[in-house]
Amino acid sequence: MQLNFQSYGQGAPLIILHGLFGSLENWHSTSQKLGAEFHVFALDQRDHGRSPHAADMNYQVMAEDLKEFVMGQHLSTVHLLAIRWAEKRQCASH
Repeated sequence: MQLNFQSYGQGAPLIILHGLFGSLENWHSTSQKLGAEFHVFALDQRDHGRSPHAADMNYQVMAEDLKEFVMGQHLSTVHLLAIRWAEKRQCASH
């Protein structure tokens, strides 16, 4: 799934994952500040913000979305910033 995202700054890649019912807009000011030291990727997760909506919505498919995004951006390692709901999905990708 092609997730909507916005990027800020340059440096080591940092992916920011919003929480339930959120969007990348929730992290705009923080993303701008962190962009001074990182290449920030703020994502809209599936069924949120401007990302596509799909029939499937569970931690496994969301983890696959994240993996696909990382691979699509050709990132070998990333830092993740997530709130509790998003952490569960990230852990499902390991």
